[in-house]
Amino acid sequence: TTTEEVDTRPQESGINLIDNCESSYRIIYQKDAPSTIINAASELSSFLKQSSTCELPYSVDTGEEFNPDNKVISLGFTNIYEGSGLEITEDMHKTGYYIKRFGNTVVINAKDGNGVMNAVYDMLNYLVDLEFYSSEEFAMEYYRTIPLLDFDIKHIPYIDVRDILKKTLTSQYKRRMRLYTGEGSGQWVTFAHTVITQYLPTSTYASEHPDWYNGAKTQVCYSNEEMRHEMAKQIEERIVASKYGQYVMIGHEDNWDICNCANCQAEMALYGGYSGQELHFTNELSKEVDAWLADNQPGREIDYVFFAYQTSQMPPVKTEMVNGKEVVAKDADGYCVPFYDNFNIRKNVIVIYCPIDSDFSLGFSETENAAQYQQLIGWRDIFYKSNLYNNILIWSYSLACRDYMIPFNNFGAVKDAYRFYKDLGACYVMDQSTYDSAIPCFEDLSIYTQSKLMYRSDVDYNDLADDFINHYYGEAAEHFREYFYFIRSHYKKNNVPGALFNVLCTPSLWPLETIELMMNTAAHKTFDEEMGKLGNGADRENESLRQNTANLQVNTHAHKLLNEEINLS
Repeated sequence: TTTEEVDTRPQESGINLIDNCESSYRIIYQKDAPSTIINAASELSSFLKQSSTCELPYSVDTGEEFNPDNKVISLGFTNIYEGSGLEITEDMHKTGYYIKRFGNTVVINAKDGNGVMNAVYDMLNYLVDLEFYSSEEFAMEYYRTIPLLDFDIKHIPYIDVRDILKKTLTSQYKRRMRLYTGEGSGQWVTFAHTVITQYLPTSTYASEHPDWYNGAKTQVCYSNEEMRHEMAKQIEERIVASKYGQYVMIGHEDNWDICNCANCQAEMALYGGYSGQELHFTNELSKEVDAWLADNQPGREIDYVFFAYQTSQMPPVKTEMVNGKEVVAKDADGYCVPFYDNFNIRKNVIVIYCPIDSDFSLGFSETENAAQYQQLIGWRDIFYKSNLYNNILIWSYSLACRDYMIPFNNFGAVKDAYRFYKDLGACYVMDQSTYDSAIPCFEDLSIYTQSKLMYRSDVDYNDLADDFINHYYGEAAEHFREYFYFIRSHYKKNNVPGALFNVLCTPSLWPLETIELMMNTAAHKTFDEEMGKLGNGADRENESLRQNTANLQVNTHAHKLLNEEINLS
């Protein structure tokens, strides 16, 4: 059995899946299968055909019994799976999967169709070395005979639910990169800033219920029970309309306002500020909606998500004065102490933390992004006190929102960020990138590296980047590699932060000599010759930095004259 930490190709079983371009194997998928599983069956058949010219038929389960003599690949909750003795365990979460061989039969399953999809693509990687590099670029091997491997895999992805918000990421592209795609209208019943915008618009309710809002009508009054009952009704209507939705967002509006009525002030004093009040409100709202679910859609599971963002970013933990300085209070075991002793957080209540002020060129520690580090530790400990260890969702960022056309400086730092999120118990990482526009800034490379790093912990960023460049750019790979490491070394030399609101389009960061250097292949002749001698990662960045400096010195006079010619300051 393997997990996400192990990357060992299973041994051959002595059975051929495809023998000299012919096969007796079939693919069976569960009855009433979600689109992910039907797509998995199609993709498995299609890529095996592309590799071998042999097409495996696929069809819906008709009740076929489990028999290890049958040459069949079973996907999802089929009758074959039920007879196999396999059982989806709690540690597999949504997207962990099994691939298990029983004689001639192969059984693949996961709690969620996305896990089955992941399993099929991983299976194809083992069988024919299939690897996707973009929506249109993939590599694979071609065989007349494909041995059936002795699969006995229980794979648990590093981060359970993974998503990247980029405009170019279609559903199929996401699936092939092992990112999460929801059924129908998606995994979110409602998403982002919802409390007024989606549930209680002021145009509908404010005239008759002004006390449901703050004075400016820009946020709801979380202490108003009547308002909560109406919000619950609105959520129930949306759950009915969203057949496959799994997450409901209780998201305050995107501003810094709060309700400061007397009741809200009393609740904030009791629960530890605005974040504690939002946590308490979401807990109570979830009870109300879950009671309705039990009567109207028994068995359906919904997670209720609230923001740790802007006004609610600070966790509701106690502080104390130590040597004249206010610090977070810790218990005897070193955990942050909740401000309120009886939160009793329900298992389907999740906080979505937004590290919007972080420098994403750095990791997260007590010295790097220290404020966000401490806040996330606090949120982790709040949930730990309720014996909940996977109830944090991260809304991360990888975009220069003021300069879409210039590469964002996160590069290799994303691996450290994902490790920190995982250690906190993050169940879901969603990276907000350029969701509203395609861009020319290493877009497919960033999708490839980030999706891989969220899926596995045992891969290296620079190895992934080099593999992508080699396959995606082909004969132009070395030229692009030079450009890629030049940008990284230039950012490093100039201490460019990976901050969301950092302005990158400045004359000081991109003087004319730097632009010309990037375009001048003659100036890089020595660097081109030396590049092949270097290893990955830091060595390349350091050599690029040295060559960057040397080339700038060589070309200083010519660039100075050119600057003067066009009156640049």
